[in-house]
Amino acid sequence: MMEPRPARSYLLRINEHLAWCLIGTDLTCAWLEKLARILGLERGYSSTLPGLLFVPRADEADGRGDEPPLGDMAARTGLPEGGWKVDRLRPVRMWTHPEARDIVFELPDSREPVLDAVSMFHAVFPIYRNATHIGGMPLHAALVERHGRAALLCGASGTGKSTCCRRFPQEWNVLADDETLVLPGRSGSYLAHPFPTWSDYWLEGTGRTRKVERAVPLASLLFLEHSETPGLVPMGQGEAAARINRSALQIYERSGLHLERPLHARMRVRVFDNSCRLARSLPAFMLRTSLSSPFWEDVEKTFPELPEDR
Repeated sequence: MMEPRPARSYLLRINEHLAWCLIGTDLTCAWLEKLARILGLERGYSSTLPGLLFVPRADEADGRGDEPPLGDMAARTGLPEGGWKVDRLRPVRMWTHPEARDIVFELPDSREPVLDAVSMFHAVFPIYRNATHIGGMPLHAALVERHGRAALLCGASGTGKSTCCRRFPQEWNVLADDETLVLPGRSGSYLAHPFPTWSDYWLEGTGRTRKVERAVPLASLLFLEHSETPGLVPMGQGEAAARINRSALQIYERSGLHLERPLHARMRVRVFDNSCRLARSLPAFMLRTSLSSPFWEDVEKTFPELPEDR
């Protein structure tokens, strides 16, 4: 029997290990359309990819026990009838099952942009979690690119990422200004994927579209610091690993690392290991900037030379 097509679906393919079919119902398709637009996704459907299923939130007191409110989604191939585990990520409930590839998200019945944005932020948690298993992680960092070479500008809120992004000359591409997914490539290389600045959507209601499937080769890591004496300072691998780890945890802790203590501990170990590998693979620097310094010249110094540079 052929599986019925959902009301709305999109394909998300970051790499061969990180690929999903995002599926909505009649009641969640408007929310899903907005999420797909923010992530730069195209319409499509696959019954072979694991699914992120977005369903309307049911009353917690309805007595349904350990089963998510699948409704028409119950026809999705391979979904177990019981034994689901729920994690409450306000305002979302996330259902997982040890024998199912699909993840079910219950979305609140709300037209408030803030709740929509928070729900979208939690919806990318499976991407970040699976990225950790293959050696990657999200970082609290801006992503800038020029001539096919990219750098991360890392720093907590208030360190100047957004200000620096606004000051880059026109020949630079600012692909993300707050959040970037870093994944291992071939032969010790790393690729970076731009992700949205979620606070734009819950503070202002609008934000830039990010093509999250787009990958750029990562050349360097830069940690921002305000200074009256601007410049570039090389950083040792130990300090770089600690700073990378801190940057990643800033994202994980707000996206679901706090779900439960065993998960918390396992994820922290993986994040630290991945941070150490990244610090060994790429050069890291402290980038000291002022309000008037041409810091982008220092950023370009961290890039390997191209033939036309010589």
